[in-house]
Amino acid sequence: MNILLLAVALAAPSVLRSWGTAEGLPHVAVQAIAQGADARRAAHSTNLPPGTYRFRIEAAFRRTWWFAVLIAGLILGALWLVDRQRVHRIELRHAAALAERRRIARELHDTLGQGLSGVALQIETALATIEGETRAQRHLGRAKELVTMTMNDARRALADLRADALDGRDLVSALRLLAASSAVATDVEVRGRTRRLGIHVENHLYRIAQEALTNSFRHANASRVTIAIAFQNERVVLRINDDGVGLASEVIEEHQQGLRGMRERAAQIGARIAIRGDQGVEIVVDLPVV
Repeated sequence: MNILLLAVALAAPSVLRSWGTAEGLPHVAVQAIAQGADARRAAHSTNLPPGTYRFRIEAAFRRTWWFAVLIAGLILGALWLVDRQRVHRIELRHAAALAERRRIARELHDTLGQGLSGVALQIETALATIEGETRAQRHLGRAKELVTMTMNDARRALADLRADALDGRDLVSALRLLAASSAVATDVEVRGRTRRLGIHVENHLYRIAQEALTNSFRHANASRVTIAIAFQNERVVLRINDDGVGLASEVIEEHQQGLRGMRERAAQIGARIAIRGDQGVEIVVDLPVV
């Protein structure tokens, strides 16, 4: 018995291979015959007794090195595209969140801010009408101090909501503006070639530096702070250190003085954060980037 097999390969018939098996046939051979644009195969069997038989054939491409490279490139390209779409969705959500925060900040400024200013003005008017040193004057003076403190806290909260330092600026420019407005002498050092990291990432890095600078002024009694940011090939490292009194180990372990917020922000962007407080305070944020 002879069975001729035909597999058509329009581009290159030589890249086809075939295997044949026959159930119940002990002596079946499959041989390749290349003719013209076709690749033919033939199965031969001798001394075939009467009966029912099943013959199965499978054709497959011969995988060349360029084919493997092509498939690998397609897979890597698909993974890269999926990652870029994920990053783009995160940036869109973050931009929407920032817009909402700015809206809330405007409303708070128009309501809470104006209301506190009105209260402070009324207290000053009341103080001006009281002659001499009285208990009422002392209480009103204390009330004025409390209103002033509340107004200052409200302004800081509104500034945090607006994130004005990043509006139209990159991270390095925002850090330099932060250093220039700080109550502590602050230097900004930049290493490597600067590049944009995305609004979501830059905002969290800026907030970490801002909180560290605030802690250096309020708690560490520092006279100088250094903010260093290094742009490397596969990572960005943000380092903030001061010459203050440092932090006790229990403060670091219990996430006090804004340290919890720093760690949460670092986790949200996939960065590692290390905090040391033995000689001054040093905060290092290590962010892998693609």
